[in-house]
Amino acid sequence: ILNTANRFLHNTDSIHYQVNVIPYAYPAIKVEQQQDSIHQKNIYFSGEISDDYGLNKLEFKYHFVKTEDSAAAGKGEKSISVLIDKGKLLQPFYYAWDLNGLNIKPGDEIEYYFQVWDNDGVNGSKFTQSQKNYFRAPTLKEIEQNAEAENKEMEDKMEFAIDQAKQLQKDMTAMKMKMIDKKNLDWQDKKALDEMMKKQDELKKTVEELQKDYDKNVQQQNEFNKMDEKI
Repeated sequence: ILNTANRFLHNTDSIHYQVNVIPYAYPAIKVEQQQDSIHQKNIYFSGEISDDYGLNKLEFKYHFVKTEDSAAAGKGEKSISVLIDKGKLLQPFYYAWDLNGLNIKPGDEIEYYFQVWDNDGVNGSKFTQSQKNYFRAPTLKEIEQNAEAENKEMEDKMEFAIDQAKQLQKDMTAMKMKMIDKKNLDWQDKKALDEMMKKQDELKKTVEELQKDYDKNVQQQNEFNKMDEKI
């Protein structure tokens, strides 16, 4: 209650009022990630950060949880500043993480997350941490097992492609012999030729997919288990 008064009048009227205190909330953060399907050491992040009054900074943090490299294990947590617009209360952000320079060995494990700070000048800048995630490099045994499984799958595809190629060659030879005896092709002959052309295109696609699978397999094997330069 607020009472009004002056030197002539005292407590002649009153005003009732209510004050609501809004606490200075912590900033909010949402993060999504996508790992490169071929180059596993490339991870892409997109997300959204917000605060009721303003943002101060956004950082990406990581550290080795498990590693055979004693130098990397002893360096502790690393922080990387991510560019943001401090003037916006709500904004998206993007970040690409390239792990190729971290000298990752088979079996290494890295923990990583984001931290966003607000611009609370009264109580001090407060931060919110995103969910922690882990990057785990496959062990030598897992690399070998994955390579064997992928090689078996490629062998099966290759055998199928070879069988298809042999059958296509037989069909084309038979069609050539048939065309020698016939002056004009009827609709059935044309349909058969169209089918052979389709099979030829499918066979070409299968061979191209096999080449991509092979390149991907080699890339994944070499990404965590570098081949000796002498070899």
